[in-house]
Order: sequence, then C-alpha cells, then structure tokens
Amino acid sequence: MTNAAAKKTSLSGILKTGAKFLFSGTLLYWLIKTDKLQLSSLLLLQEKPAILIALIGIWLTGIFLCSVRWKFLLDAISIPTAYTKSLYITCVSCAFTSFLPGTMGSDVVKAVYISKNQSKRGGAFFSIFLDRVCGFTGLSFLATMVSICNYGLLRQSPSIQLAALSCALMFLTSLSFILFLLFGAKIPLPAKIKKKVFANPQIAFLTSVYANQQYAIFRALLVSLVIHTCFISGYFAVTLALNPGPVAFFSTAILVALGVTFSSLPISPAGVGVGHFAFEELFSLAGLHNGANVFNIVFCTHTALNLLGFIPFLLGKRPPGARLP
Repeated sequence: MTNAAAKKTSLSGILKTGAKFLFSGTLLYWLIKTDKLQLSSLLLLQEKPAILIALIGIWLTGIFLCSVRWKFLLDAISIPTAYTKSLYITCVSCAFTSFLPGTMGSDVVKAVYISKNQSKRGGAFFSIFLDRVCGFTGLSFLATMVSICNYGLLRQSPSIQLAALSCALMFLTSLSFILFLLFGAKIPLPAKIKKKVFANPQIAFLTSVYANQQYAIFRALLVSLVIHTCFISGYFAVTLALNPGPVAFFSTAILVALGVTFSSLPISPAGVGVGHFAFEELFSLAGLHNGANVFNIVFCTHTALNLLGFIPFLLGKRPPGARLP
C-alpha cells in the first residue's frame, strides 16, 4: 500500500469514527434535552445496593464466560491457551474498550496479544472474529426465541414486530455464515464451479480453518446463550426498580434482547446513544418507562467495571517470569 493510499484509508477511518461520535452525541443530547435520559437515575445504585451487587456479579460471570468461549475456539484450531491467559487478555481488552471507538475495540487488543509468538496468526485472528460472531448469533437467537414466546406482545405493536423480524434475519444471516464455515467445503457444486470458487484464497481459508469443528462452535454458542441470559436478568432487575407496578419477565426479556442486539451493531462507539435510544423507544412501545435510564445504569456500571482490566494490564508489565502464563 502506498503512502497516499495509507493516508486516504487513515483519513476515512478518522471520518467514520468522528461520524459515529457525532451521531451518538446527538442522540444523547436529544434524550437528555427531552428529559428521557436522567443522569440522576444512577443514584439508584446507591439507594438499592443489591442491584449494584447483582450487576457486579453478572459482569464477573460474563467476563469469565467470554474468556472460556474464546478458549474453546482457540483450542479447536490447535492453539492451546491457558484459561488464565484467555481471562487476562479478555480483561485487558475490556478495559481498552472504554476508550477505543466502537464495540470492536476489544478485538484489536486481543489481536495484539494473541499474535505474539504465534505461528498460526491467521487462525488466531479469525478466532477473535468468530468469537464475536458466536456472541452475536447467541444474542439474536435469544431475541428471536423470546419474540416467538411473546407473540401476544408482537401483535400489539407493528414496530416491535419489525424489530423482532430484523433480529430474526440477523440470526439467520450469522447462522448461515457459521454453517458455511463448518460445511462450506462439502457443498455439492459442479466440479468446475467448485474449483473456481475455492481457488479464491479467502474462501478456501474460511472453509478450512474451522471445518468439522461443530462441537467447539456449539459449545461457544451455548456459552453465549448463558452470557446473554445473565445480562438480560440484570436489565430486568433494573427495569423492576424503575417501573412501578408489575413487570412481566418475558415481556421485558424481548425488549432487552432486541435493545441489546441493536446496541451491539457497530454504528456507534460501544453502543452509546444507539443503545439508549433503542431501549427508550422499545420500552415506550410496550408501555414501560425509563428505557434509556435502564440502559444507562447497566452500561455505566459495566463500563466502570471494565476499567478494572487495567489492573492485570499493569501487573503484566512485570519481568517476563512474573507474567501470567
């Protein structure tokens, strides 16, 4: 790549990031200006410490399970990684996510760590991407299943129907990609077409790196379902605290699952603004209040906890013998 091309690519990246921040900031400003997002709602964590304890427990569980999921995917392609190392990298990457733009920021940090002294760099990098895909597939599957179980709520709101349909399409797309990774090389195509298609090095790589690793990917997807179920429970606890009167768990689950799915899309830094807006709109459609505040409480708590990842990062600066395996 020439210097001119590199500068053009760098400038394009800066403009895209700037546009994301501007978009997120505009949404936040509008929510605060219309009194839909109240920063004082964070005082709930002080008034009800049980919710704070629950969110901390969910965060710890999520960090541990995310590291386990990634280890499953690394082991499947013969990149043995100790649980402690996977957990260390996951914690550090989460810490940098608080500063790097986009939800993919943690993936960059993972790539830097896992590429050190690694002969299978292509597979290692792809495991990070597949880990993200498995997480998104598990979340969109959960949103789709909860939507089906809440058909009565879907019938009441065409907007929620559209959101649920979008999640179902995203689930089918991500699932199709995973199936292509597993069985793409076995697709029955005419010999000439197959030879031409798989002559492409990218396609050949995709269909070989995780070929016949159904068990590993199934375990990763199962872990994703557990992670997102835990997080939905945390959102439900905050929703109960901010909404007077009875709140149905499954009705809330569909709103949270849909909201988290949209906030995970790479259209804003770490889901800021988009997540707030999605929760506010979905909650209001279902007759609930404080959607933006619910998201903000969980988001701020977990973002603050992510900063704890700098502790192992700083400890990792010790001499090589003192580093985690």
